[in-house]
Amino acid sequence: MVDLTGKNIIVTGGGRGLGRAYSMAIARAGARVVVNDIDADVAHAVAEEIRDEGNDATADAGSVTDWAYAERLVGNALDRGPLDGIVLNAGVFQIARPDTEDEQRLRRITEVNVLGPLFCGTHALRAMYRQGAGVVVTVTSGALFAALPWMAAYGATKGAIAALTWNWALDSAPHGVRVNGIAPLGDTRMLDVGRTTDWVQRPPVYEEGFPLPQPEDVAPIAVYLLSDQADFTGQIVRFEGWALGLMPRPAYVEEVIRDSWTADEIAAEFDGHLRAGCDVVTGPS
Repeated sequence: MVDLTGKNIIVTGGGRGLGRAYSMAIARAGARVVVNDIDADVAHAVAEEIRDEGNDATADAGSVTDWAYAERLVGNALDRGPLDGIVLNAGVFQIARPDTEDEQRLRRITEVNVLGPLFCGTHALRAMYRQGAGVVVTVTSGALFAALPWMAAYGATKGAIAALTWNWALDSAPHGVRVNGIAPLGDTRMLDVGRTTDWVQRPPVYEEGFPLPQPEDVAPIAVYLLSDQADFTGQIVRFEGWALGLMPRPAYVEEVIRDSWTADEIAAEFDGHLRAGCDVVTGPS
């Protein structure tokens, strides 16, 4: 049985949606949970709900985009004992044609989705390196490689988190720290953005009427990755509540080696066999 008894774990963005589901499931598995959210009311509500079930939780409200707050968040968790794990879940979502984006929107999604995990994760890793143990769970998305229309900004941030996961795993392994990621899909407020947008793409199974997984259906993957049974690192797990798989690291499709290249020689290679390896990119008109 997957068990987190006695572990001390932070969940960022733990007040709503998947974050709330992760917090609840982790607590039910026996861990002490620090529920972070920028909305103090929802953070306290989830922590209270966990305590009402007889489990252990505290709320810690603040923005993950604030470097000093991220340090305090980790420090507050350490006041309760060694930091065994952190789920870097806090994030925002947007759908927009690239030519309609503006500075404020692009800064917000980048700060929350990239700087937030970097800030909280960096402070957590410092503590875990000193301990010689710990688990970091990042949250990325299938949008990073699926070439989904109107998700360039969101996909870019989640691609950054995938790269962060693989690189942190490499750097952290000598310190006894594991780093793995989740690429989840759940029926949350994020999908409401898509439902109110002119264009929405869903996998064919959903078009056939298959229900979207609820956050509670997705939460077990966080419990597993935080547990001692997940004794691997550097993996990103795609989990949709019913479909489970691994997302591979990027790799060269094919390499052609020369001592030096001219533009004409490059053109010749693409006019030849490299052209066949080019993906076809399509999107909404």
